[in-house]
Amino acid sequence: MKLLYASLLLCSISACKPDKDAGPAIIVGRWQLTSVECYCVPSPTPNVAVEFKADGSVVFYKDNKEEARGTYAFTTGKTPCSPNDVPVLELKTSSAFPSGSPAYTIKPSELVIDYGLCVDLFRMTYRRD
Repeated sequence: MKLLYASLLLCSISACKPDKDAGPAIIVGRWQLTSVECYCVPSPTPNVAVEFKADGSVVFYKDNKEEARGTYAFTTGKTPCSPNDVPVLELKTSSAFPSGSPAYTIKPSELVIDYGLCVDLFRMTYRRD
């Protein structure tokens, strides 16, 4: 009986662990910007989308026109809002779209990229397109 209980406990604990490979698989596709949070003058949400490809490349669109290309990778690191390591999305892009290593959270239909809202940078929320 103790062995059965230990097995069930171990199984339930491992089921609660985040799957480190879930981020790369779930992010692939096109995401539409739905909101931008910042300590700034309110303005309409721009018509911006981002497409993450399985090969690690990323394309940013504004008004359905390509604005920037780059690469992305998943890692962990400290951010302006967290002294501890958190999941970050390393973005390396050309031109108008910010590069860096913002914190992120991802669900099947929502992606939040936080460059540091706590220090007056912006947080962007995307929905799967």
